Amino acid sequence: MRRILVVALLAIMLVSFSVPVWADTSYVPPTLPTGPYGITFQALPANDTFDMPMGQYVISFGSGGKNGGPVPTDAPAYTSLQGRVMVPVRYLADALGAQTSWDASTETVTIIKGGTTIVMTVGSKTLTVNGKTSQMDVAPVIGYNGKVSSIYGARTYLPARYVAEALGATVNYDQYTYFLNISVDGFTDFPAGFIRTS
Repeated sequence: MRRILVVALLAIMLVSFSVPVWADTSYVPPTLPTGPYGITFQALPANDTFDMPMGQYVISFGSGGKNGGPVPTDAPAYTSLQGRVMVPVRYLADALGAQTSWDASTETVTIIKGGTTIVMTVGSKTLTVNGKTSQMDVAPVIGYNGKVSSIYGARTYLPARYVAEALGATVNYDQYTYFLNISVDGFTDFPAGFIRTS
């Protein structure tokens, strides 16, 4: 009996240590509006050394770009060395209303929304959309600029433009403010500032 108890305790300890300390347990996926809406991420500049432990994004909708306030995340978007905005897959997919799955053995992300299936692999510039492949100019990475840290953890980052456009959204990026606006279903009424809660 004692041996069974020891084995059970060891198994519990192993499972508890395998959960990453950077897992965001407070994150709640947003309720998406019906009809056109917009998503705004503010990305850290390329080569930024400031460790920002949290990020956020805003879902805008309706006339005047109303929003429900920022959606906090445990990892910010950032601008890659190649000039692409990289966003953690979970937050990007949730904001676009897509489902994701992760294959740890191949480091492959699959994103599904409606009749569209996107497949991307960490370290590979190949983008597969509904079985058709094309090349991106930047590959998905794990961590901030491909570096895992205590701040950014082991989040998988994807180039936002490729994912959003494959799902039918339109993307605009302001290189001076680092705002990435994603328009879903033709939304154009983005708020003037990043965070507006009216």
